[in-house]
Amino acid sequence: AIVVDDVTRPAPSHLMVPPLLDELKVAGVTDENVTVIFGCGMHRAVTNEEAVRLLGEEVVKRVKVISHDCKAKDLVYVGTTQKHKNKVYLNRVFAEADVKILTGDVCFHYYAGYGGGRKSVLPAASGEETIKHNHAMILHPNAKTGVLDGNPVHEDMVEAARLARVDFILNVVTNSKREVVKAFAGDLEQAFYEGVRVVDEMYRIPLDRK
Repeated sequence: AIVVDDVTRPAPSHLMVPPLLDELKVAGVTDENVTVIFGCGMHRAVTNEEAVRLLGEEVVKRVKVISHDCKAKDLVYVGTTQKHKNKVYLNRVFAEADVKILTGDVCFHYYAGYGGGRKSVLPAASGEETIKHNHAMILHPNAKTGVLDGNPVHEDMVEAARLARVDFILNVVTNSKREVVKAFAGDLEQAFYEGVRVVDEMYRIPLDRK
């Protein structure tokens, strides 16, 4: 299962998914055994036209493509986060996949600190109850742009992604023209934090407060 961003995010999924499918094919995974999941979170489902625009026509023809439904009756409970006691319910196709892959872009986010990485599990592929529990913490003083340390929204997302047992992620950082500046692949957390470092180098400006 490969989670990709829905229509509300600018991630260049059409650039990331084809090479992932090719690598999986080399490893012996046929296209018939791959499902691409639009991580809609609590957003509406992706239309067929949008799917083609986001993934490219070739990918849509090659593999099964679905939109996550946070209100689905067959969500899978995978555990409760220790620190914030969030019961984590996940998309069944994603939860039961032998190999779980996340894609996305690392950028500033107004309450999760940064987009990308763990966010492709929570909220992207999580149940409504799980998402609401997490988002209820957005009023915390550390739940803000560019902050990960002590940010309960981020901490909860990381724990949920660990419970999901993600195998691999591919994240990118883009410039103001939405061109890919750098890609990061591998471990759920290491690749994400490398992306965060590059976002900070590109976009964060220190201020002297007098």
